[in-house]
Amino acid sequence: MAKYEIKDGIGIIPEGTTVIEENAFKGAKELTSIIIPNSVTKIGDSAFHFCENLTSITIPESVIQIDEYAFCMCENLAHIDLPHGLKTIKKGTFWGAGITDIEIPDSVLIIEQNAFDGCKELTSIVIPASITVIGENIFGGVMDSRQSSFGPCPKLKNIVVDKGNKMFDSRDNSNAIIESATDTLLFGCQTTVIPDTVKAIGPYAFDICATITAIHIPSGVNSIGKGAFRACSGLESVEVPDNVATIGAGAFAFCENLKNVKLPSELGEIPASLFVGCKSLTILSIPETVTAIGPTAFAECRNLTSLNIPEQVTKIEAGTFRNCTSMKELTLPEGLKQINKEAFWNAGFESIDIPKKTTAIGLYAFKSCEQLKTVTIKGTIKQLDSTFQSCHALETVKFDAAVKAVKSAPFNYCESLKTINVPAGTTDQFKKLLPANQHSLIVELPAEKIAASKRK
Repeated sequence: MAKYEIKDGIGIIPEGTTVIEENAFKGAKELTSIIIPNSVTKIGDSAFHFCENLTSITIPESVIQIDEYAFCMCENLAHIDLPHGLKTIKKGTFWGAGITDIEIPDSVLIIEQNAFDGCKELTSIVIPASITVIGENIFGGVMDSRQSSFGPCPKLKNIVVDKGNKMFDSRDNSNAIIESATDTLLFGCQTTVIPDTVKAIGPYAFDICATITAIHIPSGVNSIGKGAFRACSGLESVEVPDNVATIGAGAFAFCENLKNVKLPSELGEIPASLFVGCKSLTILSIPETVTAIGPTAFAECRNLTSLNIPEQVTKIEAGTFRNCTSMKELTLPEGLKQINKEAFWNAGFESIDIPKKTTAIGLYAFKSCEQLKTVTIKGTIKQLDSTFQSCHALETVKFDAAVKAVKSAPFNYCESLKTINVPAGTTDQFKKLLPANQHSLIVELPAEKIAASKRK
């Protein structure tokens, strides 16, 4: 530091300095306080990043710009007065800082994303009338390339928007930030009560609000954004009203104590990762109106025992039921055409019937299904590729029709495999597809048994 000094814990910036440069005091553990001279107009990117013992700072009114991550991880900085010429609170400015409350000057027009991410001591905030733009996740949640997310502000209980603000409001003492023009709840906290006038819940609105155990979603809500309730680890039950037409990806992901869910009766799609990691979820009824289930929608739901797949679903996406180890039974819809890679990796069922219309099965689709003993494949499969690898309990596989190609041996490490039933007259074909050590397991089914199986 050529221009800056630290003496007895006090940061010294020479008079006449106009810019505190990027990373100026970054990581200075010995820094406890600093007075910035009136000549300074700009504080650079990460200027005080990781000054973990900084407890006091005086910013003069001359400062009109504070760059990204300027006070990131200043864990002991409990209070700061911002200058009244400041226009923007930039990305990650107070990420992980120790501030308990903050007064945002009415000169500020923009609060950028993750501005207050991980402020674990922040209890209240007032959004002034001047604010016109609020970035994503100002209180935290989404990962950033600079830091891993610390999550939200766990002590935040009071969110107030000045009544003079024309863009946002906190109507009905909701303790939330709502976009007035669209009636979209953008950000909530542990004490938020969603007003009846809200029509949408925005992306990551309650992301990682771990203390929420239940929340009422009003009947007028028509959409729930991606990650809206992600990692709300205390949430135990939720009823999504019938008016909700769309739910974003991962909206309830990693709600590890979520046990009871009611979905809208006419929901059209289960989005990607909707319930991934919901390890307490045991039973779920999917509306028959659902036509698509997204990738990893139920992955890691290790206690899920019962679930229906609606008849209109034609494709099981990648990883949809991966590690659903307690799922003992599952009936696939007759119209199912495609099972993508890793769809049922390590699922818990003991038998599975793959419907006649299914022609495509992806790589490792049923890999490591430790309890799987019997498999029936009713249709003509285009290609098998390590499909049942490491299904150690698998004993019997029955093909009712041909397999056109094998990319990689479908039954590798299936040590318990005893019988591979194939249609009459197809032994030679299957010997060309399967490794030599499995040829002795091939048993042709009489034609009448194949016909009877196809009629079922």
